[in-house]
Amino acid sequence: MATPRIDLFAHPHQEQRLALFELSKAFCLQATAESQDLEYLVDKLQDTINVIKEHSDNENMFISPLLNAKGLQNENWLDKEHKHMDELLDELESLIIKIRTLHVDQQIDFCSKIYNTLNRFIGNYLLHIDKEEQQIMPLLRQHSTMEEIMGILVAFKAYKEPEVAKAMLPSILSNMTVEERVKMFASIKKHAPAAAYQASLSFTIAG
Repeated sequence: MATPRIDLFAHPHQEQRLALFELSKAFCLQATAESQDLEYLVDKLQDTINVIKEHSDNENMFISPLLNAKGLQNENWLDKEHKHMDELLDELESLIIKIRTLHVDQQIDFCSKIYNTLNRFIGNYLLHIDKEEQQIMPLLRQHSTMEEIMGILVAFKAYKEPEVAKAMLPSILSNMTVEERVKMFASIKKHAPAAAYQASLSFTIAG
């Protein structure tokens, strides 16, 4: 098959950037908001934190093993970066817990603290995801086969987004030779969690 240009980072990062920028603007303007709007905004911030933490876990689970196998990580750089991001997010979560206990008048004033802490996280996170997009992804393309990179995508979708996988896998497999399929599933078995490998196989059998 023609080698597709797979980017494992760009799409989720674009969604995260948009969510973070919108939250930053909203907290900046929150001094004039009603308490009901503030409750919604705090919930949205918590949801965004959950998404980013899960995204980091997924990268640790599906991308780090291939990076390590190729010798492309110095001292588990990606995992350590994610740990640092999680620490910054934990700080934000502690502020979320705090603001929920405050009176409405106090909550409005407390928004500036969340705003400042959120923007410090955004500054760090933008640098982090830029490294992933501009350094890690090119390294993967340079040192990995198409089947290995495709294997990451297939394993992730099969394990984490089965409905997407159900629609996506038949098209992918139909464009691969038998040899390419064998190589891809061998890579999934070697680098992905066992449950993700089994999920990938089950979709193939079902298809």
